Amino acid sequence: MQNITTQKKRRINYVGEVSASISGSLIQESDEEKLLGVTLDRKLNFKNHVCSLCKKTSQRLHALVRVSKYMEKSKLEFTMTSFMAYFSYCPLVWMFHDRKSYNKIKKIHERAQRIIHKDSTSNFEGLLIKSNSVSVHQRNLQLLLIEIYKTINNLNPSFMAEVFVTNVVPYNLRGSTNLVLPKARTNLYGIDTVRFVGKKLWQTLPKEIKKSQTLETFKRNIKAITLDCRCKLCKSSIVNLGFS
Repeated sequence: MQNITTQKKRRINYVGEVSASISGSLIQESDEEKLLGVTLDRKLNFKNHVCSLCKKTSQRLHALVRVSKYMEKSKLEFTMTSFMAYFSYCPLVWMFHDRKSYNKIKKIHERAQRIIHKDSTSNFEGLLIKSNSVSVHQRNLQLLLIEIYKTINNLNPSFMAEVFVTNVVPYNLRGSTNLVLPKARTNLYGIDTVRFVGKKLWQTLPKEIKKSQTLETFKRNIKAITLDCRCKLCKSSIVNLGFS
């Protein structure tokens, strides 16, 4: 019994102590690392990365509030757009984060819109209509579809074809090029990924948009519609039932 307990303790101590030796250099495992501006954590939930983006943006909005009444609306809107650009860097890597991070981004975006329009009564959707814009998540979904379009039409590097695998039907039919739905065994590494959500989202697009002749036309077409996303962040909450 004592030997079994000792062996369990040893196994617990070794958990997380992963290292690799490359050219004589010992590389130790860490909880998170920053790679090309994106903080990668060991669980790939990107909480710390999104928290850092929210903190930087919030600080700049707080400073701008004090001088916003002295600025013209056009200049104020341009400045706000530059601050919100923090959420435009590599969004496909971290876009499927948790709902708490989603609400943080939404709250900051709403605050920015209220500063621009000097409106403290309209809801978030009304503020977006005033600005003729969309939420950060909707914009990220547009970027996801753009990458899929570029991959299908051979406008992306070849390695992207391994992310969005196409299935070409050997018949001369409209919309014969489609995406293969990957197998999803878990939520985090299966259902909540750009590969899986991208396939589902691509299916909802009208054929006319999928068959856009140029990339610029495709961008213009998807910006003119509201994307019907069913990912975990787009699910609505029902009282006493949860998200559906």
